[in-house]
Amino acid sequence: MKTIQSILFTLLLPWLLVLPVQAEDIEKAVYHVDFANADRYSATLTSINNMLNEYENALVDYDVTIVFVGKGARFVTDDPKAGQDARLKERRSELKGRLDALHTTRNVKLTVCNNTLTGFGLTADKLYPGVEIVPSGVVHLAQLQKAGAAYIKIQ
Repeated sequence: MKTIQSILFTLLLPWLLVLPVQAEDIEKAVYHVDFANADRYSATLTSINNMLNEYENALVDYDVTIVFVGKGARFVTDDPKAGQDARLKERRSELKGRLDALHTTRNVKLTVCNNTLTGFGLTADKLYPGVEIVPSGVVHLAQLQKAGAAYIKIQ
C-alpha cells in the first residue's frame, strides 16, 4: 500500500506545484484620488510604482486599482472642464506618461466616477485610454475594500 501511495504522490506532485494562484494569494490595493494637487498625485504614482517594484521583486501577484473621483478626475483627461491649474499644465505630459506606463505595462486598473464626469460635463471620449467608468467612485472603493483591497490615500 505504501508503494502505491508513493507512486501516486510522485505522479501528482508536479501538478500540485503548478496549480493556479488562489485569489487570497494576490495582494490587492486601491488608491483613492479625489484631490487636485499635481504634486500629491505625482507622489501617489510614485507610491504605486514602489509598491509594484516590491511585489514584482518578491514574485508576488497583485491587483492594484486607482479610483478617480471629484477633483481627481482632472488626472484622466486633458479636458479643462475637469479643472486645471498652472502646476498641472506644467506636469501634465509627465503625469500622463507615468499613469499610462502603470496601466499598460504593469496592469494597474484605472477607474473614474461617472457622477464626477456628469458633474463636469465630460464624456467617455474625453478620457485617457484604458480608463473605465464606474457608476459611483465611492461605491466602487467600498466594493474593492470589501473584496480585500487595502485602501490607500496619499496625503
